[in-house]
Amino acid sequence: MFRILSLCTLIFLSNTPAFSDTVSKAQKMLNQLGYNAGTVDGAYGNKTHTALEAFYAAIGSSYDGNLDANELDDLDKAISQRANLEEPISLSTIYDLNAGNFDFRTILDFDEDSFLDFELYETFDVDADGNDDLIFGINVKDIKTELHRENTMAKPVVLFWNQNIKQYVWDEEFQEQLPSLYYPRRVKGYRDPTSKKSYLFITNTGLDGTHASNCGAKNVLLMYDPSNKKLDYTIPVDLNDYSHGLASIDMNNDGLLDHLVLNSPYIKGRECNNEKFTNQSYFLISTPDGEYEIEPVKLQLAASEINLHYDAAHAFIEDGKAFFVMGRGYEQSTEGGIDVYSLNDEFTLQRTAFIPVPKIMQKASYSDISSINGILLANAVDTSQNWMWRGRYIQFINMKDGNFIWNDKNFVQKKPAAQPNEKVDWCTSINFIEIDDSIIFVCNTRTDIYSGRPMFSVLRNGIFVPITINSNIKPQIGARHRGLRPIVNQNTVKLVSWDYTGDRTLPSGMVWEKIAINHIDPLQLLVTPKYRTTTYDRTESGLELRFQCLSKYFEENNLDDFPSEQVIDRLASNLEGNDFYRSHRQIVKAGIPKDLMDKHKKALVRLINYEGSNEDYCKKPVVE
Repeated sequence: MFRILSLCTLIFLSNTPAFSDTVSKAQKMLNQLGYNAGTVDGAYGNKTHTALEAFYAAIGSSYDGNLDANELDDLDKAISQRANLEEPISLSTIYDLNAGNFDFRTILDFDEDSFLDFELYETFDVDADGNDDLIFGINVKDIKTELHRENTMAKPVVLFWNQNIKQYVWDEEFQEQLPSLYYPRRVKGYRDPTSKKSYLFITNTGLDGTHASNCGAKNVLLMYDPSNKKLDYTIPVDLNDYSHGLASIDMNNDGLLDHLVLNSPYIKGRECNNEKFTNQSYFLISTPDGEYEIEPVKLQLAASEINLHYDAAHAFIEDGKAFFVMGRGYEQSTEGGIDVYSLNDEFTLQRTAFIPVPKIMQKASYSDISSINGILLANAVDTSQNWMWRGRYIQFINMKDGNFIWNDKNFVQKKPAAQPNEKVDWCTSINFIEIDDSIIFVCNTRTDIYSGRPMFSVLRNGIFVPITINSNIKPQIGARHRGLRPIVNQNTVKLVSWDYTGDRTLPSGMVWEKIAINHIDPLQLLVTPKYRTTTYDRTESGLELRFQCLSKYFEENNLDDFPSEQVIDRLASNLEGNDFYRSHRQIVKAGIPKDLMDKHKKALVRLINYEGSNEDYCKKPVVE
């Protein structure tokens, strides 16, 4: 009833010229931010109201139903934060370390008439020296068909950080002990807290599903003891499968990761030559002796979902409860989208939410899913054109109080029809970096090798704002950028970049089998020429001076409920040195009581985020 009365009141007010102007400004900014407020006509209707509700939900707040200067201020700040990141930057200008150059044909002693395709699948501190190492999966491709070459395998490549020379190196002894694999597509690194051994679980997918003999491959568990440099490996499950997705989490609280292995139904039994195989997904659960045993996955599905399968998965723990987020592979009888399952006893997965993907992804599948701090991102692709993966739709989901709130309006989505082939902008991997009060999202893409660039966004007030990358500048002379992943290096969070070099001409075109490794300081992504041109005086003395001016204004205008000295001291301490815009919600987290913020939001937000001198602020601490 309140919402209806509030909406009716605003519709009545929209007849006044002043309010109509406010509505027009709000509609224009909402449309700029991707929230459909309809035609900019100054008329407050249901579309404008719904767009405001969606905007505030996206920034972790709620719309109070009253459109006035406060809402315009919030919208204007969101627009400003987006504009601050629009100045293009070049990856080549923000490398802070050349960390090594490598020829994979040399490392693998590979001289066959084929070419090597590779991807950085995991960053993990294998040798326990405090610095993340790089694990590349290799697969051998036929020169003519560009498909995986049947019955031809290669070893993964592990590059170790060498602190003495501050570059990556490869260890010949370690490399020799690695097993040969078909297509190590998913890799997860972790450490046994008891034995201190490093584990690498590798899903060895097998051939790519497009040609015979298609019988998948056996997954592998590597165990490395850094104390004696001994490497062992085992086959946890003696089954050939096609592991399309992997989600890892400690399900039995023994300190070791357990794994959900998702298998797509690609294996053809007649091509397995009597080998054991499965198209079913399963759990691998650690046992007290450090081994793994298989447990079937029990899904609670409707009768119409009997053929449902998943192509990507992610696991996380919220309030002590394990959740699995799984992206559906295309299946004619089911709707495309994401299922969220909670883990119950006896390895039963109970669905708690379903988030559909828009209809433009006609035959949707998923490439990757990831999360941070209750935020989920998933990349959907379309497979309707001869099963090629085209288009990109990034789903942005907030988990709040056990609910999953869906908001995708702040990403540049790619329509499948605009993508002629698979060399497009969908995310092969999704990664997050949390640094300097910011969360940076990195999407490594499958754009054509000549113009391939990652896609960056930074989270500001619940909205992912794009960081523009200059695609006209090569990341390194003679190099083609392929991907970025977060690492810990010398006690600092960084990005590791790997670029193709050493081109080779084949009948099918150019290939690259050498790489250049570089480190990037993630903070440099936030320091574009237009970013941080505004400075906020967040020194303790500066904040206290502005508080005194605001206090005087309150006193002169007979306003009550001014924050106490204790609150002011706490806020000044928490914000000292912070040079980022702070929303009203972040100011509450820094120390202002919520009831005071609700009562004096405009004045307090202006006080914390004033961009001029303190002298100018004190002349006008409150804008009427």
